[in-house]
Amino acid sequence: MNELRALTSLRGLAALYIVLLHFSSAAQHHADSTIPALAPRGHLAVDFFFVLSGFIMAYSYAKDFHQRGLANAMPSFLLKRFARVMPLHFFMTVTLLLYTLYVSPTFIGGEAPAFNSATPVRDVVMNLFLLHGLGLAPNMNAPSWSISVEMFAYLLFPIFLLLVFNRNSLIRWMCTVITVFLLIFTAVQQPQLGLATSDVKFTLIRGFTEFILGLVAYRIYSLRTKAIFFGSDKFIFALTGIAGAMMLGRLWDLVAVFTFPFIILGIAHNRGIVTKLLIHRLPYFLGVISFSLYLIHSPLAYLELQTLKYFHPALLTKPIALLCAATGALSIIPLAWIVYKAIEFPGRELIRRAVNRTPYISTLQL
Repeated sequence: MNELRALTSLRGLAALYIVLLHFSSAAQHHADSTIPALAPRGHLAVDFFFVLSGFIMAYSYAKDFHQRGLANAMPSFLLKRFARVMPLHFFMTVTLLLYTLYVSPTFIGGEAPAFNSATPVRDVVMNLFLLHGLGLAPNMNAPSWSISVEMFAYLLFPIFLLLVFNRNSLIRWMCTVITVFLLIFTAVQQPQLGLATSDVKFTLIRGFTEFILGLVAYRIYSLRTKAIFFGSDKFIFALTGIAGAMMLGRLWDLVAVFTFPFIILGIAHNRGIVTKLLIHRLPYFLGVISFSLYLIHSPLAYLELQTLKYFHPALLTKPIALLCAATGALSIIPLAWIVYKAIEFPGRELIRRAVNRTPYISTLQL
């Protein structure tokens, strides 16, 4: 499939938004007063990720599942997802483990990003294999919980496809209605759509339902003649404005999330100003390194905070704290590019070459 470059750029902008949020939170720990977040309601960028991921997975693989069937398409799909996610995730997990051993060999009492655990061997294994999203272990690298949930969405991807693209319209509508209901239920029960809860069922509902909304958006996208009006610049700007205005409270988070599938759908169809802005070199570059940007930023935010405290023990004024937060967030961009070039991309290609050289497995078209 041809890459939808504008959607790649969206992924990068969402990742940067989350980075700005977390650096704002880190700077707050060393400020003399409350500072505003550089990314208001930044947790919603994760919800945007889930919806966008569902759309891109359907765009990239739905046709393959339809043409080749589950038995042939599923193994290659999972191997491609493994190659995309695991090299950098393994690198970050091992790096955080080594850092923890250096600063706190007992795994107790270390300051973030050191990993505190009473059962380190078990918890490290759970994190390495992305099982911590099921609530089976504490999280070593804060952003990786969403990667864990998304990996389980990949395992359920054929079922989601079967429901969303079912020939029976009743099944399709029931799937959509149940998805919307479960997301509403989560929003009513939990602030920030369950972001801060330890109840894993809300975490999974949040990730799976938003992933399905992305599939629904792609199904509408595939009906070209019926969905083309979503692609106008005016529609996209209006809907983006509504999403921004809705980021005000618990239930407004939900309304914002319901605009995301239509924003993605609109941008996928758009050939106007919005696309021209998004396919520019800078936002597209952010999209290319977005996974590295997302996975490395949280530990580095705490390390930069500790460095700042060491050289400037006194609390910062609000303007200086905000400046430090913004500067710290931007500093992650070149570091993410280095990690992408040194770890993420080579790791992905190494797995693909290994698969292609392996008899029988090479037939999976990785």
